[in-house]
Amino acid sequence: MEQFKEEDFEEKLEEKKPRKSGIIQRLDEILGYQTAKETIKLYNKYAGQYRKNKFNIGNLNMIIDCTQESYEYDAIISIINDILIAKKIVKGKYTKIQNYNSVKNTEGSEVYVFQMDDSSLRYEASKLVRIMEEYPNNVYILVSKSEKIKSIRKYTGNWFYWDIVLEKLTDTEKRKQIAKVVEENSFKFENEERTIEYLCTKPIVEIERTLFAGMVNADFHRSKVLKEEYFNMEEESKPKNEKRAMQKLDELIGLDSVKEQVKKIMAYVKIHKERGSMPTLHMCMTGNPGTGKTTVARIIGEIFSELEVLDNKSNFLEASRDNLIAGYVGQTALKTKEVIDSALGGVLFIDEAYSLVLGVDERKNDFGHECIATLIKEMENNRQELCVILAGYKEEMKNLIEANTGFESRIQFYIDFPDYTEEELYEIFMLKVKQEKFVIEDGGKEVVIEYFKNEIDNKKESFGNGRLVRNLFEKIKFEQALRLVNQDGKDYDLITVDDISCVTEKIKTTSLKRNIGFAS
Repeated sequence: MEQFKEEDFEEKLEEKKPRKSGIIQRLDEILGYQTAKETIKLYNKYAGQYRKNKFNIGNLNMIIDCTQESYEYDAIISIINDILIAKKIVKGKYTKIQNYNSVKNTEGSEVYVFQMDDSSLRYEASKLVRIMEEYPNNVYILVSKSEKIKSIRKYTGNWFYWDIVLEKLTDTEKRKQIAKVVEENSFKFENEERTIEYLCTKPIVEIERTLFAGMVNADFHRSKVLKEEYFNMEEESKPKNEKRAMQKLDELIGLDSVKEQVKKIMAYVKIHKERGSMPTLHMCMTGNPGTGKTTVARIIGEIFSELEVLDNKSNFLEASRDNLIAGYVGQTALKTKEVIDSALGGVLFIDEAYSLVLGVDERKNDFGHECIATLIKEMENNRQELCVILAGYKEEMKNLIEANTGFESRIQFYIDFPDYTEEELYEIFMLKVKQEKFVIEDGGKEVVIEYFKNEIDNKKESFGNGRLVRNLFEKIKFEQALRLVNQDGKDYDLITVDDISCVTEKIKTTSLKRNIGFAS
């Protein structure tokens, strides 16, 4: 006789365990909505018996009650539709209906999804009932975010047998989703508890958008650490008496022509908004590095928010070629669309935008053109929800826009950023000195201005404007530190003329000009 083994018994038990269908597994993978999931699982069993005519009560029609924070309800509807296909009650994908006249009765029946608000609840419900009476073999799903949805049964009677409520996610569920997204993308938080606590104050859809924006910003800085600044947390936590955006613009050093152009743009946008005809907001900024393009772009986003032109004051997303272009055919459009979606309600700032269509070796790049095509399309589709600002060198940006006519018709405003004068560069330098509580020795001003004047007179293509100031200041601090190491009675706040001169003599640009002619 064949011996019975214990592992054989365990295999038999395993075979008898009910296995989850792919549909139910998809349902379980959706975050939250535990009560709704149990109802849908019961609906799944009911649909099987309903198909066999074992029930004389009820129907398959459903009301889905969403909150303003509900997410994934399209996925829920898709799962319900797939249940009905699996039970051979319907044949194809559900149809979202805006026009009741498009409802029809087919041999295999169809699923129709209606979205309803509370502005005309009674009227729309009565129309819907007439359609259901005329075509009773179809399955009807009513979706609403209105708080008044519960009263719809006054007007629909027993036509909707099933109710599903997609309740708000708990903080525990939000935290679970945040951890999952961060781990799957190999990121980590710099300040985990504080950042997650901040994210949990948002609806789940906004959490995912904010997380993605943070990851894009981190990637832009070539980092896998999600810093608080990448989520604009400090911006959102500022007190209500913060400076208004236009005041911030006026306080910027120099840039007089830029300030004037921004004020003209804002006047134009404001008047057109009052007239009820919002213009396209997209812009092009041209100029050398370090001229304040990113700073002004942030301020423009804040001004648009104050004018209630854009919804999200803190949503400023900085992107580059690396964030927008993928390495394989077909992936670039998806990657670009994800970045654009995460910037909705704010400003998407693309510096060195001309590099989108130039590879490292300055050749045309097909993936770049895929990015441009997607960008142009989404700039049009979201022209009242998003301000795209393309920035870069003047000549390169001119060539980019002329080579892609779609940009010409979508970019409404152009702002040119001039290089700073030596006096303006000195003002920026002194601002940094005061911010770090240093003091410049008498005579230091002349040395600094002379250095800036020399750099302007011998300007290279890589002239850095504000970056030139930062570079000089950091080197002077190093020189001061070297001096103080071997000095008694240290004055840590004083920067001497010698500290400055030692640096400027080493790093100043030597004139490349040569006299042409005969030697005397």
